[in-house]
Amino acid sequence: MTNRRLPYYYRPIRPRATSSVPPLTRETAPDRLLWLDGKTGVTARGAADFDGATQQLSAPSNAAVQIGDVDCWWALWVRLDAKSVERALLTKWSGAPNREYQIAYNPIADRLRLAVTSDGVSSAVEVRADAFGSPPTGVWMFLMAYHDATADRIGISVNGGAFDTTAFSGGIWIGAAPLTLGAFGSGAGRLDGQLDQVCLGKAPTGGIGSAAATIRDALYNGGAGLPYSGISAAQRAAWGMVAGWTLDEPSGNRRDSIGSTTLVDTASTPGVDGIVGSPANEADPVRAWTDRVAGRIFSENAVASRPIYRSASFLNLDGANDRLSLSPGPVVGNRPAFTIVAKVRLDALPSGSPAVIYTEADASGGVVNRLAVSPSGNVVASYRASGEPLVSASSAASLATGVDAVVAVRRDGTALQVFVNGLPSGPAATIGAGTSLAGATARVGGPVESAGFVPLGGRIYDLFAVGRALTDAEVAQLSS
Repeated sequence: MTNRRLPYYYRPIRPRATSSVPPLTRETAPDRLLWLDGKTGVTARGAADFDGATQQLSAPSNAAVQIGDVDCWWALWVRLDAKSVERALLTKWSGAPNREYQIAYNPIADRLRLAVTSDGVSSAVEVRADAFGSPPTGVWMFLMAYHDATADRIGISVNGGAFDTTAFSGGIWIGAAPLTLGAFGSGAGRLDGQLDQVCLGKAPTGGIGSAAATIRDALYNGGAGLPYSGISAAQRAAWGMVAGWTLDEPSGNRRDSIGSTTLVDTASTPGVDGIVGSPANEADPVRAWTDRVAGRIFSENAVASRPIYRSASFLNLDGANDRLSLSPGPVVGNRPAFTIVAKVRLDALPSGSPAVIYTEADASGGVVNRLAVSPSGNVVASYRASGEPLVSASSAASLATGVDAVVAVRRDGTALQVFVNGLPSGPAATIGAGTSLAGATARVGGPVESAGFVPLGGRIYDLFAVGRALTDAEVAQLSS
């Protein structure tokens, strides 16, 4: 018998599974030009927000915050939300014999004031900020007060103005009242408003007479303010700083930045908003948005109101006059190919004119690269090539209010295409081949031009630009 081999069975060879190409991300995108990210790039203010009913911050009496007959000063930022009754800001003031010092709003005189006693019992000596006048509500104000033990005077100044002063002798009583922010030690006079950057100093170099204006001007900083992190060790020593609270951290305890006194929430935690950053200003504004790629900073434009950072990591724009600028610009400029992607949410559709998400333009609109939203909710991209008229492409899809959306524009030579949520939307526009965009200012959330366009009302979560024309698939990946 002959042995026979079993027949071979041939099966088609299947290719080995290979790892798929990883999706394009902002970290891996080539030729990145700009990456503004609300999660990490926004510098904002925070503050302790008091409700006028139950909230205050307090710490037990100790040597750091007791004064006596020595030179001393207090400084803080305050925003009054209501002022129909007495509002305590910073106090060491309980019932007799523990009445020491208080900085508060006096509703009878309609003034901010400093009041002190020399024995903890007698009627207080008060100096009012008459030079400043009636304090407004809803506006941040910088307040500084002092006690001059040599000249036997107390003084108060608001927003860097001249000090109002009055005579006071005997020194400030040393008692057992707790140091309290937002109320008196008894719990009366609760603040309806916000406090930030509270500082206290004693025995400054050369005495308060020579130091008061120096400290005032440095901390007020022309209205921009100076955060604790911006005060040098040499300044702290010269000014005799013994306490400084940056009221930004979302925790139950707010530790004295120098390390001696912890303020503890009483009744309920005052609301906090934002992160430690630049000095206090209108409505805790965004001062800057930093590019994660090259560190370029879009800073606030000089307008009455600024974008507001909310804790959910986005730039919140009011639709009236909020905007951030980078000058000199532009970022994308004269590139023959680029892609800009932004994640946004509209609070309301713009009225009458398109609202700007991002633009590179001069004041006359002579050079333009713009991504905007029309009053009907369509995304409109515009580009003006050298020697050519402005050309725009519009999306077929429209954005709904209150809904997150990712919008994009791609220039690929002479083609300008709009995308909504990762998909091309509407026909591409044909633009000129010229690429002159020299001299433009880049701006986020509002126009450069004085007419024809309006600020955006809503959120910008991030803004991303690359210096090449991404494929449809790559735009979709960045939009996911």
